[in-house]
Amino acid sequence: MADLEDLNYLRNMLKLSFDRHHSAKPPFPDIPPSELEIWYENNGAAGAFGCIQDGRHWMLLPEVASFCFDTTSREVDAFPFPLVGEDQVRDTFLRCVLPIAVQVQGLEVLHASAVRHPRGAVAFCAASGTGKSTIAYGLSRRGYQLQADDALAFEATEHQRPRVIPLPFRMKLRPSSASFFRMEGSAEAEEEMWAESMPLGAIFVLKRESGSCQDGLINCIRLSSNDAFAAILPHAYCFGLKEIERKRRMLQQYLQAVMHVPAFELHFPEGLERLPNVLDTIEQAIQPQSHQDTKE
Repeated sequence: MADLEDLNYLRNMLKLSFDRHHSAKPPFPDIPPSELEIWYENNGAAGAFGCIQDGRHWMLLPEVASFCFDTTSREVDAFPFPLVGEDQVRDTFLRCVLPIAVQVQGLEVLHASAVRHPRGAVAFCAASGTGKSTIAYGLSRRGYQLQADDALAFEATEHQRPRVIPLPFRMKLRPSSASFFRMEGSAEAEEEMWAESMPLGAIFVLKRESGSCQDGLINCIRLSSNDAFAAILPHAYCFGLKEIERKRRMLQQYLQAVMHVPAFELHFPEGLERLPNVLDTIEQAIQPQSHQDTKE
């Protein structure tokens, strides 16, 4: 594989190409339902469909576009639905397709936002709507540079910490969070952001508790490697698990990651008024004296 720290290589590898030379319905292979990969929304609705045909990976995002890529190409082909603008297609590509395409091409990708810290990239993984973007943005207001939003790519090796591979992203906050930070205008960045490659420093699995959460207490638990593996793996982007060799490599890389990177489970109550205390807890957990860089 080429030098993944070369940003120009990554930009070329992940180039999005538009193709509108099709009928009203974007192309997508006609295959039996049993061969479909389906990605579900939090509410249980099907949000995207995928399949592999003749070595090409396809993804269909209803009412937006279909996308096609393979394991080596430096382009992802987009076939938009009629009247869908390129900016909407590009945003869907960044948030939904790019993480899967990168995973197909050999990296691992966490459904996570992240900031840069002297110890390395600090990742916050969780289901959509939990608060990972809000927490990352909150830390950025304390001087930590944003590293990723919604998708954090990395590669792991046996004898060293995983390396975070930068992907383009647009920071997106929910209206309530944007209002909390008194952001003017849109809660979404209009331009794509790029960070730099760096080691993965820590992983937080976020658990937002409904109700009182023990009278508003914030609980940060250091996870063992086994518990971290079980907690983090559900947040992994993956095209599918039918390709045995790719699945084996994915599991190996996540095992290596949790052996070298401290992981925490962070329980916190609902309510943005608690956010400063949540950020304080995170900063305290990632101080040098709070843990070792490798498995204890």
